[in-house]
Amino acid sequence: MMLVGHHYAQQSGITKNVRSVLQQIDTLTIRKDITYLADDKLLGRLPGTPGYKMAVDYVVERFKEIGLTPAGDSGTFIQTLLIRKATVDNKSVIAVLQDKTGNTDTLVP
Repeated sequence: MMLVGHHYAQQSGITKNVRSVLQQIDTLTIRKDITYLADDKLLGRLPGTPGYKMAVDYVVERFKEIGLTPAGDSGTFIQTLLIRKATVDNKSVIAVLQDKTGNTDTLVP
């Protein structure tokens, strides 16, 4: 009995508008979108790569299909940003070990 009451309480908090939107969710389309975006042909979607461009183009088209309003650069769905990339050269790593008596040992990979 308590479980039924709890379920009812949760449902009563959902407005008619929200309920209407929830009923419009198409799980097959969501599955299709995920399948495409996870496909190996996008090669991981690393920014700046052809796979990334394919993913962006796909998402932009989907946004247009569902009627979203662009809020990106120059009235588009795209927002330009700077992505910085850094790498560590493991050959430049040096470890200096010191024991209790003050003796040191240097480790170079």
